[in-house]
Amino acid sequence: MKITYDYLNKYKTVKGSWTQPQLEAIGVEWPLTKRWKMRIIGKEIDEKADKRFRARLPISAVRKLRKEKQKNNKARVCKQVNHAV
Repeated sequence: MKITYDYLNKYKTVKGSWTQPQLEAIGVEWPLTKRWKMRIIGKEIDEKADKRFRARLPISAVRKLRKEKQKNNKARVCKQVNHAV
């Protein structure tokens, strides 16, 4: 999928901007620099990046999801170790 000006504007947050995870999903480095939109327009992205961009998750939600994933991974590893003993 090709990024267009309309595509960017369609998935703004309620406050009229984008979240850091949204922009990182399509390859925009944080913090934003001047003319970042001009550099991203016309870029091809895959379906996975498109889904992450459209999700509009705030940074706090992304951090919370990462912590939960790490916690689940630790619990799974501990469980595997206990079964192996």
